[in-house]
Formats: sequence, structure tokens, C-alpha cells
Amino acid sequence: LLYNDLFAGIFDPVIEDIDGLEEKYAKYAKELASVDAPKEFGYMFECASALCALISKKAELGIRIRRAYGQKDIKALEGSIKDIDETIGLLDTFYALYRKQWLSERKGSGLEIHDIRMGGLRMRLVDCKTRLAEFASGKICRIDELEQKQIVTYDRLSEVRWGHIVSVGKLVF
Repeated sequence: LLYNDLFAGIFDPVIEDIDGLEEKYAKYAKELASVDAPKEFGYMFECASALCALISKKAELGIRIRRAYGQKDIKALEGSIKDIDETIGLLDTFYALYRKQWLSERKGSGLEIHDIRMGGLRMRLVDCKTRLAEFASGKICRIDELEQKQIVTYDRLSEVRWGHIVSVGKLVF
């Protein structure tokens, strides 16, 4: 849910039938934030809460964007632009807490992979926001990824990895 692309939406056909994802993750975020954990473990709950808040905002955003785009609902797309801004803010908050947790539990080695993943996610959100704004203003007349039919390649949330969900293209490592 974190890495599912807003436009390609590789996982959207799987999650669109799950009721109340946003509400569930918002509830999880509140529950985790309210845990009265010992001080030395509080950062873990704070980080998990921030992740749930981020997923709450992002989980169904791509589905709403695709629907609004298909209906040429400019007002809804403009609302999605604001939602992307909020998502970027939540991502920044989560990443700061994730970094703090990582460095308190591990050495710095390995954090660069998460920098790349989170940085890529952030830039993709920025680009989606820019392209939606260009479409809504009439500067561009189409968004190619939203014109494509989605193909279900996964039927369970548990069987996907980062490299399979961030792009329909094959990432070479």
C-alpha cells in the first residue's frame, strides 16, 4: 500500500474491494499513538502510528484519482492534488521517525536503501501532483498511465515486493 503507484496502480484492482482501508488505518494510527509504552520503546509506536496515518491517506488515493480522471471530474482531481500534498507531508513525518528508529536500533548501513525507496516514492508523488495539476489546468490533455487498462497481476497483498509494485516496468538490479 505504501509503494503502490498512484497512476499505474498495480495493486488497485486488489484493494478496491476491501472496505474501509482508510478508516482502518486511521484507527490503527490513533491506537498506536495512544499506547502508553515505556519511554525507551515509545519511538516504535510513534513510527508505526505515522506509517498507518500515511497509508490511511494513500491507500485508496490512486483509485479515486483513476475514477475522477475517467469521469473527467476536474474538481475531484483538484481535491486529489491537495490529498497528494497531505500524503507528502505524512511521508516526510514517517520517514523522519523511521530514520530515527533505524539509527537507534542499527548502524547506518542499509538505511540508503530506504532513502532510495522513500525518496523515489516522494518524487513520484510530486510528479503525479504536477501532472494532475497540468491536466486540470488544460496544459496537458491526457495522462498516459491513467488511460491504460489495469491488469491484475497479484491477487494477495502478501506476495508482492517493492520492485514489482512501484512500476509496470522491470527494474534491473
